[in-house]
Amino acid sequence: MTLPQFDRNFMIDLTAGEQAEIDLVETLKKKLNRTKWFQKVPHDKYPYDLRVTLEREDGSTFDRTIEVKTLAGGYPTAVVEVWADDLKTKRPKWHHPDVDIIVFRDESRKRWFLYDCQKMIRYLHEGCHPLTRCRNGNDNSSGWIHRFEWENSDIGFITAFGE
Repeated sequence: MTLPQFDRNFMIDLTAGEQAEIDLVETLKKKLNRTKWFQKVPHDKYPYDLRVTLEREDGSTFDRTIEVKTLAGGYPTAVVEVWADDLKTKRPKWHHPDVDIIVFRDESRKRWFLYDCQKMIRYLHEGCHPLTRCRNGNDNSSGWIHRFEWENSDIGFITAFGE
């Protein structure tokens, strides 16, 4: 079965992603009681979307960086971008040592899935995983993706929660 292609582009996906970032911050504010600060960073300057400052019990603080992804969901598997181009020469921007956590929202269930980003990157860079073409109808997305179980600890799964 061939799914219909929709006219999509980077700006449409950017708008959806920015809304997901806002929703994630609101959700984390409710779930994390030691949150000091959330900062949205420019996507063209950083390999992640958000920086959160958390407070330890002793009063000291530390930062974590977060990349936010939104998926339509409705499937037993999630997908993640492994290559950002047809020729498999360019990695997605978030494949970077400065990104601590990658978060996916399954839109169909309104659930968030958090992963250790560095563990996921190592897993994806091993190169022994079946890839499929990115076919989301976005004229800016012609890369390659990998399917994985939502709660796969091999790929860095940390936790999941609803909004």
